[in-house]
Amino acid sequence: MGRPAESVSGKAVEQTVSTAAAEVLLAAAAAKNIRHPKIEFLFTVDEETGMTGASKMTGEVLTTRRLINVDSEELGTIYIGCAGGGDTSLSLPMGEETLAEGVKGLQISAKGLKGGHSGVDIHLGRANAIKCLNRALTNIAKDQMLMLVDISGGNKRNAIPREASAKILVEDPEKAKIVARAVEANLQDQFEGIEDGITIECTDFEGNEGYTTTQSIKLIFLLSALPHGYQAFNPHILDLVDTSTNLATIDMEGDEIKIGCNSRSSMNSAMETVRDKIVACGMLAGARCQKGESYPSWKPNMKSEILGIAREVYQNKYGMPPEIKAIHAGLETSIIGAHFPGMDMISIGPQIEYPHSPDERVEVQSVKTFWDYLVALLEKL
Repeated sequence: MGRPAESVSGKAVEQTVSTAAAEVLLAAAAAKNIRHPKIEFLFTVDEETGMTGASKMTGEVLTTRRLINVDSEELGTIYIGCAGGGDTSLSLPMGEETLAEGVKGLQISAKGLKGGHSGVDIHLGRANAIKCLNRALTNIAKDQMLMLVDISGGNKRNAIPREASAKILVEDPEKAKIVARAVEANLQDQFEGIEDGITIECTDFEGNEGYTTTQSIKLIFLLSALPHGYQAFNPHILDLVDTSTNLATIDMEGDEIKIGCNSRSSMNSAMETVRDKIVACGMLAGARCQKGESYPSWKPNMKSEILGIAREVYQNKYGMPPEIKAIHAGLETSIIGAHFPGMDMISIGPQIEYPHSPDERVEVQSVKTFWDYLVALLEKL
């Protein structure tokens, strides 16, 4: 047809609402009644667990140098940039379990939090369940001996932890419960209007074997020191988080505590500075630290040709301009752009709300609206 092929990409993942993107692509591939240039379709795997599908691409996969990604979650918005990201893992040895006299078991749990996406929701100031749990542990340890038995919290690197729980040994469980209730009240006051369902629950259990007070306190100090939340806002784009980090997961594996953190930034140097801070905290506590592979950011290009066409089509179809944004989250466009220098890209999609939480949902009518817009855009290209 005398034009470069267009590439349309979407993520193939488990969540039901995310199939909306894939279904739109399949419908476009099967459609016989729409005009469009030659199209290449790109489906990737493992976007939610490390973007390995996009990362393993080679330069021979695509011939086009114009790409429409359909993995965005806000109808009427054209995304032209995203943050890069990388994981950092800490392993803290706890030594051998020790029998203790005159202690009783107490399980403490932080529950009822909203969680959310560690990128697009990080600016909302929601509570982190691991941090909330650790506040209770910190205050209990100020009053009496504390020995850790077990701890867990969070389940995804890219989600703010909603729940966390620890089993501890203390000399006076009733006194610890009073402290935990006071921490709960303080948290409810601090996060009023943000986390109205937050609770700190305490349950007795039978046990007298745990890790030494020294190692247990070392873990508490480490969790207190690890950064979480937004670190800086973008100086050029209003209300856009530039750099953030998420204290994402904690678990016991054998006699070690495994902690996972996920950091994001539109500037690689800023992201690495935060990851270096995480490593420094871990090393001071005696943990083994490992930085995982990072993925690059996608720098906005306001002079993009495909952006100009997409903006014009939206204006003509709906009588209003679309929003043009960058997002503080990872999109596969950043990795695809690195594989294919000069790729002209935008990212669009239907309305998806509360991603990476149990409340995740797609607005069904928005899929039809998005389809109509995509068809009009393809016909214009």
